[in-house]
Amino acid sequence: MREKAEEPYAEASTTSEQDVVVDPGVQLEIEKIRFETYKEFSRHDLALTGLLHAVEKLHARIDSEIASTKHSVEMAKGALAADIQSAKNDMIRWTLGTVLTVGGIVAAFIYVLLRMMGPAVGGS
Repeated sequence: MREKAEEPYAEASTTSEQDVVVDPGVQLEIEKIRFETYKEFSRHDLALTGLLHAVEKLHARIDSEIASTKHSVEMAKGALAADIQSAKNDMIRWTLGTVLTVGGIVAAFIYVLLRMMGPAVGGS
């Protein structure tokens, strides 16, 4: 009994699509379902292709922005280094000018003192 139950499955698996007779109304429904499935698949495929294209454009734009930002950072670093060097030079000039000015004032003060003390300390 069991062997007889398995036989129809064995026969069904060996039949090809051409051997099966399908009612024309059913065949039409099958074709409609295939067409709708294909249409839906194509729509999703088109949407995914558009999404992929948008992602690629966004990726390229991000890469461009990163490169531009790196360039801007490098330029800013160079400008900052130049500003720092300029500030150092200004500080050196200011310090040297201050030392020379204070030194000149002290020398003038000593000269005036020596002149006021007269010949006792070497003045005239």
